[in-house]
Amino acid sequence: MKLYKYRADIYRDLLTLVNNQIYAPTVQNLNDPAETIVNDSKMYEVFNLIEKSGLSINIAKDNYNKIIAQARSKLGIFSLSKTVVNELLWAYYTNGHKGFCIEYDLEQLQKSFSSHLHSIFNVQYKNEIPEFSIKSIANYLENDAQFVKCLIATKSMAWEREEEIRITLYSSGIFEISPESVTGIYFGLRMSESDKELIKNSLKGRSVKYYQMKLKPNSYLLEAELIK
Repeated sequence: MKLYKYRADIYRDLLTLVNNQIYAPTVQNLNDPAETIVNDSKMYEVFNLIEKSGLSINIAKDNYNKIIAQARSKLGIFSLSKTVVNELLWAYYTNGHKGFCIEYDLEQLQKSFSSHLHSIFNVQYKNEIPEFSIKSIANYLENDAQFVKCLIATKSMAWEREEEIRITLYSSGIFEISPESVTGIYFGLRMSESDKELIKNSLKGRSVKYYQMKLKPNSYLLEAELIK
């Protein structure tokens, strides 16, 4: 399966390509401030009732807060898109088509991450934020991946067109990948010829295909043309 990463900073991002690396930040460092927002008011209603009854709830509450904090501050997130022809992503994430898009092979990425890999999620887009209750948390904790998916791979419907897939890793930071993980580079419509040549020369000798993004005739739609 091919997945795509839209890039704007040619020098920073080309350096990671040359060094066979990717960067996976925590959700706290992603561009959406609503990441991991949940409605857990019902959880705290139960916690408060138990506390009022005179029983100790500190352990349960602390464990819940610890699980949420770890998902938000420990896991690394490598975000990719299923599409390379999204007009909005080219506009938002490639400096108005002056940048480029990297094509990754998912199978090769999985092999590269090896023991670092936690899960791979299709982001789910919803109108309402996830709601946690004692019952739902009990179910989620029986399946760690489902809990993380609910927390980290749920976003507002406004982001639906990104068609995002998230690779979650057990820690954040820079990770090594195999050269075979990168299979293509797509140049934006406004990317300079000098930047294109810099990329091609820097990756010379690799099995990487190059494409030029174009507007389809008489259309708003984008298409990619293989550079021979």
